[in-house]
Amino acid sequence: MSKNNHSIHPDKDGFVFFRNVVVAIGAIAVVLQAVSMGPLRESFWGFHLFAFVPGFVAPMLWMVLALAAIWLFRGGSGGDALFARLDNRPVITTVGFAVVLTILFVVFRSQQDLLGDALPLKLDLPTGDGFHPRQPLTMWLQKQLHTALKGTFGGAGVSSEEVVHRTVAFGSIVCGFIFAFVACALGHVLVPGGKNPSRSGAWLAAVLLLTQGYALLFFGYVENYTIYTLFVALYLLASLRYLEGRLPLYVAGVLLVVATGLHLATLSLYVSFLFLVAWGLIRSGRRVDVVVGVAVTVVCLLGLNWLFARMSPGYSLLEGWKMMRDVASKSQGGGAGLSYWFSGVHLRDFGNEHFLIGPLATYLFLPAVIYGAVRGSLRKAPALFLTLASAVYLAGSWALSEPLLGYARDWDLFAPAAVCYTAAGIYFVADNVRDEYPRRRLLVFAVVLSFIHIVPWVWITHSEERSVERFKTLPLGAGRTGVVLGNYFMRTKRQEQAVEWFQKALDENPVNSNAYAFLGVILTDHGRYEDAVASLGRAVSLRPDKEGFRAYYIDALIRARHCNEAADNLIWMSSRRPELTDYWHTMGDSLIAQGCAERLPEVYEAVVQYMEKRLLSEAPRPGDHMALGVMYGKMDRREDALRHFHGALALDPDNPAVLFNMGTTLRLMGRFEESRTYFESFIEVGGNHPYVSVARRYLEEEGAPSN
Repeated sequence: MSKNNHSIHPDKDGFVFFRNVVVAIGAIAVVLQAVSMGPLRESFWGFHLFAFVPGFVAPMLWMVLALAAIWLFRGGSGGDALFARLDNRPVITTVGFAVVLTILFVVFRSQQDLLGDALPLKLDLPTGDGFHPRQPLTMWLQKQLHTALKGTFGGAGVSSEEVVHRTVAFGSIVCGFIFAFVACALGHVLVPGGKNPSRSGAWLAAVLLLTQGYALLFFGYVENYTIYTLFVALYLLASLRYLEGRLPLYVAGVLLVVATGLHLATLSLYVSFLFLVAWGLIRSGRRVDVVVGVAVTVVCLLGLNWLFARMSPGYSLLEGWKMMRDVASKSQGGGAGLSYWFSGVHLRDFGNEHFLIGPLATYLFLPAVIYGAVRGSLRKAPALFLTLASAVYLAGSWALSEPLLGYARDWDLFAPAAVCYTAAGIYFVADNVRDEYPRRRLLVFAVVLSFIHIVPWVWITHSEERSVERFKTLPLGAGRTGVVLGNYFMRTKRQEQAVEWFQKALDENPVNSNAYAFLGVILTDHGRYEDAVASLGRAVSLRPDKEGFRAYYIDALIRARHCNEAADNLIWMSSRRPELTDYWHTMGDSLIAQGCAERLPEVYEAVVQYMEKRLLSEAPRPGDHMALGVMYGKMDRREDALRHFHGALALDPDNPAVLFNMGTTLRLMGRFEESRTYFESFIEVGGNHPYVSVARRYLEEEGAPSN
């Protein structure tokens, strides 16, 4: 066929079908975007992004989309010279593509923390806590990143929360930089050269993969799903390369195991991996590779299970998967089961969610796989693999109960799967429209449509103010919108607005425990202790398992001088967190200050009893002995304190804190010569420890110790 004869298409039916599909998606999107700029913005929360950007932006971008549609229908090639230059310099093009995208990720990085798990990350990472049973490896990586970079991104006047925001954002941007290379490689696998030498479709496929809604994660988004999204793409790439005979199966298997550690939702991808195994077994030349690949995958999976059991004693992947199944099947926010799946609320949220995570992800995949099945594409291994990877994810997202944070806030929970949907849709387009020029027009239009979606999405999250305005319209239900906004205004010292939103949350849902708890905190700060006790008491009665609620409640009880109730709740806390030595010191001081010290010995006794039981049931750690020693010291039981300090030193002989406490305890007991030995050891290993000067002064003093 002549290069210039672009009017003859042997696969014209495929072109016409997919042209009509992408144009229909574009038309529906424009209509719903326009409708959602008015009073229906809450109902169409996946389409309403233009309602929060300057008014001229939507008409301008819609005009661009209309011109692209006219060009798509009129025909013609275009872009030959540009794509020829790209093909002549593939390495330079790929690197340049990644660098330009990374600059965009940095310049337009997300400035909000209202969506997803930004707030838990900001609380957990500075303390080193937060093993997450559903995404343990991700949390471990986030901790390592935070530890390595907190000095770089911290400094005078920078809060710990801001340091977390910066470190996690940096990790998200790095993932985006790597994803750009993966997208280019995927594009060249999904869209082969076809009937003409140019690889324009491959480059356009790469751009399409990076303009879906999930790409927002790479704009410095503070979440755990960014790393997972990258590894889903890597698994797809390695699997498709395996089907081409260019990579062994174990590469895909190892990436699958890593993805499992990043998030247990990877269980959905194991069906597609079993297909790879079956495909290899029926080919005599691939059977050894399959056996090796399965063996490596199983060994890595067992190793991962062992690693997580070390990180969190008693944990197992099997139990983690069962926990995830229970979470997915039980109502967390208001809906679960068959009646919920076909309810109007679920249909609304599901449709909005899947447009938000990618206008050409699910909405292209579904018609594409049906057309591919009719046209015989599913007889090809890559098509069947991508269909299985996508279909299991899609079925899981449909059957999931309403997420704990609500669909609109938990959008990133569904985002990684959109990589599969998008890749599958691109493959079916390429397989059924093999002539480069009409295929190029299809992909250009698809890129324009995706670009029009991602631009306002990025623009909104780049501004905290715009993000707040959008969040006000999200139909999260159960008072969750009010709680998130109330918490935001409380953290930004706008207490009146915080109270207003917490009250809205309670008006919508009178049993919203979070709203009662946060209101109680505000009331405590304003000295309204009796009202705080009532509000926090309600929160605790609704969620008796929440330690944070209980801690706020105890503080309010002590301030209101409800001494017996405070002591009872402290004893309850002793069974949950006996190791928090600083907390017990603070509570003890508070009880004394408020004239509530009568039951303090009972509280301390409960704490040490639970700590002693923990030492008997778990492998002893220096910190456990240290905490017990300090607590016994507070109770003036110094022999018991010495016993545990000795236990700590047996496990960690050069621990400065233990050496200092040992010396101090011996000094208080009048055993000066013994205390001198420990103070000298402390000074030797203490370095810049702030108590080194105190130890030196003790060594210089003579006579009775000062209490």
